[in-house]
Amino acid sequence: HGFSESSYTWDAINLPGYRVVRIDLIGHGDSDIPDEDKAYTIPQMIEDLHTVIYHMVGESYYLMGYSMGARIAL
Repeated sequence: HGFSESSYTWDAINLPGYRVVRIDLIGHGDSDIPDEDKAYTIPQMIEDLHTVIYHMVGESYYLMGYSMGARIAL
């Protein structure tokens, strides 16, 4: 999702035959709001995304994003 948005932005995405996993980037939507500034850096958000993919998705997936989310996805 984009800056100041949340995973709810993707509510309309429903792809039959696919499991859709949407995440809230740190400080957005239903995610935690940590006090430390380092949690809000792009490198930290990339690491968080890798963790979600590793634990929830597996090895085969399509990744979509736009705005800030696209930067993190790339």
